[in-house]
Amino acid sequence: MVPAVKRWERLVHLELADRASTLRGKEYDELAQPCADCGAIHKEIFPLADGAGLAAYENVVVDAIGRWEAFIRAICD
Repeated sequence: MVPAVKRWERLVHLELADRASTLRGKEYDELAQPCADCGAIHKEIFPLADGAGLAAYENVVVDAIGRWEAFIRAICD
């Protein structure tokens, strides 16, 4: 378990949202619409497509999670 888990999650979301906002294309606008299944607007889904496929996407997300986890652990110890 990561200490200050809510703050850690918020930092990861802020970074991913910032990266996604640079797209401001069709993918970003589509995700800002209510979900067809539940009607909610899912704020934790970030389009990070860069044409490099799923592996690049996973690297961006895993990297952000790891860096912010290390940061939280460093300041909480």
